Amino acid sequence: MMTATQEMERRILEEIEEMVYELGDDSYLAAAFEGAFEIAVKNIQNDVRCTTQEYIDAANNAEEKARQESEELKEQIARLKHELETQNANLRILQSNNEQYEKELAELRRHEEK
Repeated sequence: MMTATQEMERRILEEIEEMVYELGDDSYLAAAFEGAFEIAVKNIQNDVRCTTQEYIDAANNAEEKARQESEELKEQIARLKHELETQNANLRILQSNNEQYEKELAELRRHEEK
């Protein structure tokens, strides 16, 4: 068995693409090869051997990672929202206390003036 050159692979890929194209859009093979030809071209251009399954697995892994990060961010947002609500409640208490102290101070000043 001989080792195929990149040029041979390009030529054979073109032939396979043409055969699949001739089957039409309703072809089972055309559906199965959708996206695979692009992977083959990248493999030839980059001199690598990545399988369609590796691309699928990478996409699934990226999706799972994004889902986990999204869940973590949702949890972080919920914690921050709770902290903000707590701080706002504390601020309202401080403002109320400040108003009460200002009233008491004003009352004390009136008594001093008398």
